[in-house]
Amino acid sequence: MNRRLAALILAVPLTIAALTGCSNSAGGGGDNGGTESWPANVTENFISSCEASSGGQTAYCECSLEALQSEYTLEEFTELEKNVNDPATQEALGEVISACQSEVK
Repeated sequence: MNRRLAALILAVPLTIAALTGCSNSAGGGGDNGGTESWPANVTENFISSCEASSGGQTAYCECSLEALQSEYTLEEFTELEKNVNDPATQEALGEVISACQSEVK
């Protein structure tokens, strides 16, 4: 894996750590198959923080957000946020967003 790609994969956990204003309402995919979107403030904060930490890789950030929403409910995502520095959490996030590597420019 090249250094730039590795940095982008790490940008998502850093983005999660930067998020504020997460509510406890359900949403996203996860195991319960929820179809509701995450609140707008969460998605906007995610994209904004991701773009800042990834050097403006908007397509990558949007892809990462979609992958995370399809995999985790908002509650699950909030739990990940609490453990963002844990290597196991970072590995799990890397696996979810690995499909977005093709979006890196």
